[in-house]
Amino acid sequence: MCINEVMAVVVTYFPDEDLEKRLVVILKQVACICVVDNTDDKKIACQIRSRVESLQKSEIHFVSNGNNLGIAQALNVGVRMAEKWGKKYLLTLDQDTDIPDGFVKKLVSSFQVNNHGERIGIIAPNYVDRYIKRRSFFMTRSGRWAISRKPLRPGSGLQPVFFAITSGSIYNTSIFKAVGKFREDYFIDYVDVEFCLRLWKAGFRVMVNPNTAISHSLGTSVVIKIGPIKIPTSNHSPIRRYYITRNRVNMFLQYFSHFPQVVFYDMLQMLTLEVLKIIFFKENRSEHFKLYCKGFVHGVIGRMGKFKN
Repeated sequence: MCINEVMAVVVTYFPDEDLEKRLVVILKQVACICVVDNTDDKKIACQIRSRVESLQKSEIHFVSNGNNLGIAQALNVGVRMAEKWGKKYLLTLDQDTDIPDGFVKKLVSSFQVNNHGERIGIIAPNYVDRYIKRRSFFMTRSGRWAISRKPLRPGSGLQPVFFAITSGSIYNTSIFKAVGKFREDYFIDYVDVEFCLRLWKAGFRVMVNPNTAISHSLGTSVVIKIGPIKIPTSNHSPIRRYYITRNRVNMFLQYFSHFPQVVFYDMLQMLTLEVLKIIFFKENRSEHFKLYCKGFVHGVIGRMGKFKN
């Protein structure tokens, strides 16, 4: 594998003090990095620029949006840059994702040893939740109409999944010409899920290499125990609850005819488990439920974009 074929895009928003260390580690495995900053505090945004530029690495390019324009817009900045520079692969990363040695080589090699001529659009790693120390569950097809959610154990080959999260995934950049870029009107949440389903609909595959893993978490996850039952939950704010619900509902309407089993499963979870979590485990329940309902309505009527109170 030639690292000159790979570019990374790292999206930042008030990043922690370890950002520079992570960028140095990433740069050892790719040709160049585009850091796209969504920090909406001008003073702090200037400090982040100074921190990145202090590394004095010409291969690291810093782009400040000057405002929080959403994860999808920031990712699309990276996509356009990768296309402009002729990179074959794009690695997308959150600001707090640590990648192990040889990570990029393993995933890119998975593209290159595709012996079945499959149209692979994305290869993602395995994930271990850094807070609850549990492997992520992936949604896979277990029959013509059946699906299952399960962890993927190391030792097997590439596994097809319906979707994978953005951070740590490597994209074949040719797919963006085929299916378009990330949906900026989603702003945040379900940007990755919608894009993966769009790929499947267009005849591409989303795969996971279970033999390489990163530590990742969707917010600060905790596990609530009720007797023998363990329920993982997150610390998402009411506004994030709005985005998650709105984008889910919008995605349901768009993809039900193509992936009814995926939509039904996710919709059932949204209408039951997510509501129960709000009722029993969330502080400020009224605000969570209010924005859950508002997100549901806006998803149905197609009112997208950045949340306006």
